[in-house]
Amino acid sequence: MLGEQALFRAREYEGTPYLLGDTSKAGMDCSGLITVTFQLSGRWHTSEELEPYGFDKIAATKDSLLSVAKCGDVLVWKSNHTVIYVGGERIYHAHSSGVSETGDLMRYWVKTFGSPAVYRKK
Repeated sequence: MLGEQALFRAREYEGTPYLLGDTSKAGMDCSGLITVTFQLSGRWHTSEELEPYGFDKIAATKDSLLSVAKCGDVLVWKSNHTVIYVGGERIYHAHSSGVSETGDLMRYWVKTFGSPAVYRKK
């Protein structure tokens, strides 16, 4: 699934409320959004790697993240949070306000939790 296609599919869940452990339009959490967006076989969690689900892990650091990441890449702060990269400092994710796009990748997520692992669907 190409990055733009993944983002298009994820946007089908726009406005879905945050609900820990769920993967439906009634509510979902961040890893649930990744599970349904990429139609993973089984419920994926941020404590797991994504390579077994057909992703490549892309080398990136805090300084190179914005130049390495591509639209549709999955950014994972292990056992904490996961998002879909939109571009620039924009991300799409399930968070306390529900499923939506935000512009806080660098100023909040990277600043607070460091550089995420970057995964790209093969």
